[in-house]
Amino acid sequence: MRPELTVSAVADGNGSAMLAMAGPVRSNDFDAILSPLLVDRRVTNPSGRGDKRTIRFNCTATFVDTTPSFVLSRVSIGRLVSIGASIRLQIARLDAKPPKRLATHRSPSTDVRVEFGLETTTDEDPENISRALGLVPTATLRKGELGAHAGRPSRSMRWKYVVGPRRDLDFGACLEEMLSVIQPRTNEIASLTTHRVEGILSFVGYFSGISPELVLTAEHLDAIRRLGLEVDADLMHSVLVVPESAPST
Repeated sequence: MRPELTVSAVADGNGSAMLAMAGPVRSNDFDAILSPLLVDRRVTNPSGRGDKRTIRFNCTATFVDTTPSFVLSRVSIGRLVSIGASIRLQIARLDAKPPKRLATHRSPSTDVRVEFGLETTTDEDPENISRALGLVPTATLRKGELGAHAGRPSRSMRWKYVVGPRRDLDFGACLEEMLSVIQPRTNEIASLTTHRVEGILSFVGYFSGISPELVLTAEHLDAIRRLGLEVDADLMHSVLVVPESAPST
């Protein structure tokens, strides 16, 4: 069963006002319902916006088996920045069946990390990226090398810097630490992502019971736009299954 997604645009200020909403719809991808709202005139140019209200996009999902894809392209980030908007992602799991065999003694847990990745199909040497940024990567992969989980040579060069994992209920602390590292290198990173290298900021979370929340403020989004990065969120749910007891004799 596909996840059920809803996206709403809310004006925050002296009270909150709903500007537009899409969903709920069954879909594996938020982009199909978020993108139209980013160009909806009710959101981009609502009547009577003479005050200093800010716009917040709430992206919510409920799922049973598969979590939805959440990606913000550079175009979408640019549109969010142009209207000074923030965005929040929240997902929740619905049990398809009563959890008769799920462990009840284990406390909910959440592991989160933020990854800054650069990738190119050219023969770029990852050491050149490290020298250009003055930053030691967490992991690299040259084009043509075998990856740790791949059975064939990589078709691209990959360079990655990671903050985390941490046991947190949101990505806030990891994101702030990541930005403290990459923002001072905005010019160097943007010179790469503007030309030959794809850059992405990934939010990765493994959770049981409680899903981590992702909030990107207008300031966060503007920093990400200046860096020339896209955003990707991968939230993965894990369930602890307890074997059924053998029948007593």
